[in-house]
Amino acid sequence: MFDRSPDTAALREVLAEVYAHGHGKEVRGGGAASVRTRATAGGHRFATVGERGPLAGAVVRVLATALGPRRWEPWNPYNDHRAHPSPRSAFLVDVWLVERGRRWRVDPVRRLLSGPAVEPGLDSGVRLELTRHPERLTAGYGPMADALAVLESGHVLAALAEAAAGLGLAADIEDDALLLGPVLAASPDHATLGDDVEADRVTDTESWWRRATAPRSSGPYPVGVAPDPRPLATQTLHTLAHAAMRPPPGSPAGDGRLRHRLALSRVAGHPDGWYAVDAAAHVERLVGGDALDRVQSAFSYERAQADVAAMHVAWVMTADLGASATTGGAAGYRAVLRTAGAVAQHVASAAAVAGLFCRPVRSVYEARLEAAAGAPAGHDFVYLLLIGRTRFGGFAYRLSGEEPR
Repeated sequence: MFDRSPDTAALREVLAEVYAHGHGKEVRGGGAASVRTRATAGGHRFATVGERGPLAGAVVRVLATALGPRRWEPWNPYNDHRAHPSPRSAFLVDVWLVERGRRWRVDPVRRLLSGPAVEPGLDSGVRLELTRHPERLTAGYGPMADALAVLESGHVLAALAEAAAGLGLAADIEDDALLLGPVLAASPDHATLGDDVEADRVTDTESWWRRATAPRSSGPYPVGVAPDPRPLATQTLHTLAHAAMRPPPGSPAGDGRLRHRLALSRVAGHPDGWYAVDAAAHVERLVGGDALDRVQSAFSYERAQADVAAMHVAWVMTADLGASATTGGAAGYRAVLRTAGAVAQHVASAAAVAGLFCRPVRSVYEARLEAAAGAPAGHDFVYLLLIGRTRFGGFAYRLSGEEPR
């Protein structure tokens, strides 16, 4: 059965990369992130490009919604904040608009397309390509910066796919690229676009648009991160499960190699303990007990900084990374990370609509968390989502012009 596997040297190299990205490694040398991509001298304004037609208008709106700054937190040393998370707000992923062999870099802060002097036509379809830049993190992150950049690419692809679905665009995934096609259905501001639009399809676009534009929160508390202690409704939990397992077209979240385990506390109709989420989005109780206390013990920061034990949900993703590396090499391993980032983005968007925060983290002692979640012997920890009811808005400055629909 090993005939289709990578050669031994290549496999060792990939597994060494997996180990180097291991969680719980010490991040040294704090300080601000390195300088981001420099401001461009000029470019094509989103507003001008969007006037070329319905597809052009929808594409630039997808870019502004999924990638543009959303809020500024005065108390936070790392700003700005967008629809997708990025460690230290370093934004490790750039998006490029590709059409007929020409490439424009998307500048979501200045709402510009930088590149060839000719303006993109955007009349029949477009390709959005991603490039990763782990070097934007401080050197103390070491090899882990590579894994964080791949995870962020999953978040970005998922955010773009949600916004595209909200505007009724056709979308398809191709590795680190998203292909967008003509408007297929009615969108919130373009109800006349498309023909023979079915009512349920319109409802779907409205639902995706709410998720794409819902105000996010970092879950601030006077000291650290902590949730409002009031219980969550049963339906809220099931909404999160469906968000993870029912991604929009074009999202890389559909890969089935992840295993999902949830530590729950104060969720109506669900006694505290560990639960499983299957591919059909069914939530099944596994064992009772203080599951979140065990997650807290596996978290590498003090409880004063993040009150993990007080969360409503701790969502643990694991996968057989050895099997992924054996069958797919480095690309197979990175596909798992990208999928985890996309799943996390969809869960976070559904959480935002429900008034919850969702903090994706990797700062854990891996073996402790794997044991707490009952991970199989061959599985490694991939991602952890800390979810709770937001206590208050946190007095952040709103930067986005998009309004929830």
